[in-house]
Amino acid sequence: MFCEWTLPAGVRIRYTLGMTSAGFLEGLFESKATIGGVGLILAVVVLGAAFVLLGASGRGKLKSLLVMFGAHLMLLVIISQLPEPSRAHSAVTVLALFLLLLVIARSGFFIFADSVLIRRWAQPLPKIIRDILQALVYAAVLLITLRAAGVDPSSLLTTSALLTAVIGLSMQETLGNMFAGLSIQAQEPFRVGDWIQIDGNDRLVGRVTEINWRATKLITNEEVEVIVPNGAIAKASIRNYSRPTPSSRRSVRVQAPYDISPARVREAMLDALHDAPNVLAQPPPSVVTEEFADHGVGYWGRFFIQDFSRRETIDSEVRDRIWFTFAREGISIPYPIRVNYNQDAADTQAEKDAEDRVRRRRALEKVDFLSSLPKDDMDELAGLITTQLFAPGESIIRQGRAGQELYIIEHGEVAVFLEMGEASGTPREIARLYEGEYFGEMSLMTGEARSATVRAVGEVELVMVDKPAFQRIIEDNPTVLEQISEGLAKRQSELKTNAEKTHPGAANLATDSHIILKRIRRFFSIG
Repeated sequence: MFCEWTLPAGVRIRYTLGMTSAGFLEGLFESKATIGGVGLILAVVVLGAAFVLLGASGRGKLKSLLVMFGAHLMLLVIISQLPEPSRAHSAVTVLALFLLLLVIARSGFFIFADSVLIRRWAQPLPKIIRDILQALVYAAVLLITLRAAGVDPSSLLTTSALLTAVIGLSMQETLGNMFAGLSIQAQEPFRVGDWIQIDGNDRLVGRVTEINWRATKLITNEEVEVIVPNGAIAKASIRNYSRPTPSSRRSVRVQAPYDISPARVREAMLDALHDAPNVLAQPPPSVVTEEFADHGVGYWGRFFIQDFSRRETIDSEVRDRIWFTFAREGISIPYPIRVNYNQDAADTQAEKDAEDRVRRRRALEKVDFLSSLPKDDMDELAGLITTQLFAPGESIIRQGRAGQELYIIEHGEVAVFLEMGEASGTPREIARLYEGEYFGEMSLMTGEARSATVRAVGEVELVMVDKPAFQRIIEDNPTVLEQISEGLAKRQSELKTNAEKTHPGAANLATDSHIILKRIRRFFSIG
């Protein structure tokens, strides 16, 4: 059975159609049948299937195949004009067969590797696997073409055995890297984009950017490309920081004095770790007592991060938070030091303490409801309170938490956040406070829970007035409580008015001076 087409310019070409499976297989190895209807129809079908299954994003890969298919059709026209048998006719026939087989094989490969269904239900083929499969496709096309041209491929393999052995020995290391690359692609101990460390070497920590035939490429934090042969990777231990989850654990080690209890140090470190930016809440941070060293007790803090590429920055931020927390808690970080005590040094320290006391006294004067305190009480209070530092972004107080401190901003700026409930999501910033302003007065005077969260915008220096210091003042002069309660009631009324303008219904503040006075007396146990 045959089919016949008439091409432009009156050229007529006849195609033999193989109707059985045996005829189909025969057509793959005989140029006449393959160039004929079986091969042409198969090429059209496979190209059409590839066009549909690759989708819009993958159809660009078919351009070269369409060009080859067009060249094949042109060669058919040329074949019809050449005398048969002749060398030119045979050569052009073999070339046409090669192009047609290449179109069929490449289209089939694209359907297998890049179709929409494959991309949806399976992982993309690794680059090295794709290269091997494509090499096999080209080899199969070449062997079929050689056989159609009358060349026995087995004779070529026999004559090149010695040459193959020589090449194999000379390329032993290269072949080892290639097979190691295949093993890496098959087992997938890491993928492109993973952060890995090779053989415990700190210089070989980087993000995988490419896995090719010979080597694996890494980009370090210094933006330096490191190329490691696949053979070396196959023999080394690999630490993958991106598997099984993107989170990885980090450590910070700190020493504290022997005269401070481990429980207090661990609690301070945990507070710093929980509040540090980019530290994950789950798994939670932890602190253990690690060693008793020459200069102090060693503590090991463990925490998890999500972005391994920022590990050094996050480690630095964690150490900063620990320093600020230790400074506020009066926990020093011991180190070898020799102090030569003399009277001049003592006088200098006394002068510094006096200056700090004057600064705290000036800060107290800016708190309006404390203006009723006598001058001597203000001086005494200035000697009882402390100055504290907070890092940028650190939470000073948290909404809903208990507290007994008033804070006066000496230097810096803080932001006030309000949580409107679970449905509202993240807290919203409602105000900014600057130098000379204060917050936390109701917790100091009545012990009520914090009504908002306050965070440091930059580095902030605060004067802190706590309950024990204020207790000593009002026990000596309880008559000032009535004036203080009136000042607090006035401030609470102003805060409530401002809050309801921006967040109606959010303010729940006591504004009656008599109620505030009763709560103050109860909190300080004053009859």
